[in-house]
Amino acid sequence: RFDPIALIEVPRLKLAVSLLVGFSPCRDCLDWVPGLHGIIIKFHGDSTKRSFSATYLPEVAVEQGWSQREAVLSLVRKAGYYETVTEDL
Repeated sequence: RFDPIALIEVPRLKLAVSLLVGFSPCRDCLDWVPGLHGIIIKFHGDSTKRSFSATYLPEVAVEQGWSQREAVLSLVRKAGYYETVTEDL
C-alpha cells in the first residue's frame, strides 16, 4: 500500500505498536471513544448474503480528524460495502 522506505528516511522513522485485544460488543455504532478504542465491524449487506468486516486501530479516527460517524462510515467502505448505509445496517 505504501512506497518502499528510502534509506534517507530511516533516521526519521518512528514506530508505534497497537495491540487489538479484548474487543467488547457495543450498544450502537457510536459506543466507543476515538483515540482510546479500536473498532471492528462485522455485518451482512442488505441486498446480498455477503459478509463484510473491517478494523481500525484506536488512533485512526483521531489522526484523520474524523467524527465517530465519519469513522464508522469510512470503516463500512473499507470493508467493501458500497450500497446505501442506513441506521439498520
